[in-house]
Amino acid sequence: MAPALSVLVVCAMESEAVHLRRRLSDAEELPSPAPRAWKLWKGVLHGADVRLLLCNIGEANAAGGTSAVLASCCRRPDAVINYGCAGAHDSTIREGDVVRCKETTSAANQSSSRHAAPNSDME
Repeated sequence: MAPALSVLVVCAMESEAVHLRRRLSDAEELPSPAPRAWKLWKGVLHGADVRLLLCNIGEANAAGGTSAVLASCCRRPDAVINYGCAGAHDSTIREGDVVRCKETTSAANQSSSRHAAPNSDME
């Protein structure tokens, strides 16, 4: 039998992580991957082995937390997903909604790019 898919999901905020954590079967908190305020859980979702990292806000936390988890894993994940909504909590956005951006900005290289939306009437 082929091994289950292994996924690492990285979230900055508890308000983002809670939605996935509630859906994990056999969820269990693991020791923090580094001496920081990061938290790590493991569980199963639709047959996939999922590790969920709560790393706090910022590119340095996301990169550091992801690196620490990858270094401590005996099996590297098949996918790493950075999940969240950039701290924007609009009361009209509901759990499960998909929010698309029209523009992304990278603080690392101070560049900006526009992405064409497949449905042009959506803003």
